Amino acid sequence: MRFSYTITHVPGKQLYTVDTLSRAPVATPDSTHLAEDSHTERFVANVVSLLPASADCLHKYRTAQHNDPTCAELIVLCKSGWPRKDQLPGSILPYWPVRGELTLLRGRRIVVPRSLQRETLAKVHTGHQGIHRCQSRVSMSVWWPGVKHQVEQLVQHCPECTKALAAPRQPMLPTPLPEYPWQRVASDLFELNKKTYILVADYFSRYVEVQTLTSTKII
Repeated sequence: MRFSYTITHVPGKQLYTVDTLSRAPVATPDSTHLAEDSHTERFVANVVSLLPASADCLHKYRTAQHNDPTCAELIVLCKSGWPRKDQLPGSILPYWPVRGELTLLRGRRIVVPRSLQRETLAKVHTGHQGIHRCQSRVSMSVWWPGVKHQVEQLVQHCPECTKALAAPRQPMLPTPLPEYPWQRVASDLFELNKKTYILVADYFSRYVEVQTLTSTKII
């Protein structure tokens, strides 16, 4: 970096003041300017190296992307630029909201072509995890339009997952009110201080009777 400066004359002295607003880069033989494409390639390579997938798996997805018409068109758009939304074909419209994040990836997630989406869902659902666990796996590794909804539908309609769901609790039903007192009663036995009692409650008035029992044997 090169700085310009101003000489200020003071009797008997010269003051050199650096002008920090007029800095200019110094050209050196070693300085290189990487092209934008090179930066993008380095970024993609770095992201791919961190993906939770083997090299063979990544090659499989990359090949499928290039063979898929939609993904092939996305690759062209990402390189040449996106037109207006109303100029896009219907197959590309779902990708419009995330166009600024797309390469062959969306952020750090592989963009999965249609031919591998069903297989990918099956891998995500390995172990029959619940909806939240499966969506968490998806959010770290793969993406395509509507993937979260498809994961939800897959888990909800999986026979194994349906069996594992807990039976829903039955709602409490109110007891019908009798027409007159003591038409219907409830009774129970309880023990207190080594004595046995019978408790009787009237459903109509909620009146309670308690009596000591000398024996609980049925005669």
